[in-house]
Amino acid sequence: MITKTVKEIGKLNFTGNVTPHNWFQHITKKETGKPYPLATLILSDIIYWYRPVYVRHEVTNKIIGIRKKFKADMLQKNYSDYAEFYGVTKHTIKRIIDRLIELGLLRREFRTIIVHNLKLNNVMFIEPITENIKKITELDDDKIESINSTEIEENEEELFENNDDISPPTSKIASRGSADLLVGCDQICKEGPSKFARTNTETTTKTTYKDNITTDIKPVVQKKPKKNTPNKKNKISDEFKKKYIRLFHKVKETFLTVLGDFDDYGIECKRIWEIIVKADKKIPNDLNKARDFLMAMILMFKNLIDTDDWWKSEIPFLPSNLFSYKIWTKVFNHLKNKKNEFDSSKKHAGLAALIYGG
Repeated sequence: MITKTVKEIGKLNFTGNVTPHNWFQHITKKETGKPYPLATLILSDIIYWYRPVYVRHEVTNKIIGIRKKFKADMLQKNYSDYAEFYGVTKHTIKRIIDRLIELGLLRREFRTIIVHNLKLNNVMFIEPITENIKKITELDDDKIESINSTEIEENEEELFENNDDISPPTSKIASRGSADLLVGCDQICKEGPSKFARTNTETTTKTTYKDNITTDIKPVVQKKPKKNTPNKKNKISDEFKKKYIRLFHKVKETFLTVLGDFDDYGIECKRIWEIIVKADKKIPNDLNKARDFLMAMILMFKNLIDTDDWWKSEIPFLPSNLFSYKIWTKVFNHLKNKKNEFDSSKKHAGLAALIYGG
């Protein structure tokens, strides 16, 4: 019998984007290979805009034409629109569009256009690559044949043909001999009783199951959770923050000028303080040299991302990445190799100008 919830949902008129289930298997994150849900949603929205609108005759109701939903030859979009709609940063949306392009699902162009006598540069236009969209949407012939060749048991066919009452099948427990029971007893002794879904008849150290299997089990003593005390070693003093507060804001502005915003503002600000601590330990008791050293590290980090394909594809320009021991060490080694170019005598403003491309 159809439930009330099913009836109510059936009355709703759902509209919006269509997202084929197959896309979640193909649209994945580069680092982990796991599904990329937000990228899938954005591609679904782009496909929505490229789905044609059929024009019908108001009298005969016959289709008399097809038109597109946007004005230009390609769909005009910007990162800010998607960022605001999905509640993420522009940098996140850019990475998603880059990933969809890398997967061969989108094509992107930056154009200069004129709107109301106003010249606009670097306006983004995007277009799906239809042959690749088709590949990730349709099932392979081999998979279809595999599905068609799957045999369905008769009792399952009868179960789903009867729509009046569908109830979950009862589980069957196979009978076991005495030898199997002894093996089961050993398994319980080794793995503990929590793995087996049988009811205990008594709460004692000697636990008796309803199957008349008796075994000695030591009671589990639950350890008290450790108190979440702050790590005093990693705590940055107010005096230190007061000393380097100007550098903190300068470093933050440097990253935000490139990124626009942080995905996790709190974490990235915390990492900024921690890389300032690293710089202070490297050059102690000299605020100006520590400042210039850290800015040189940031400059080198940015240059590596801009000039090296591996860094560009794998390491986003974030304080949390620079804070990583491996990344910090690699950047520092590159900095040592080019110490003449990034000498600490350079002015802070000059370093910042190089980072911004000035």
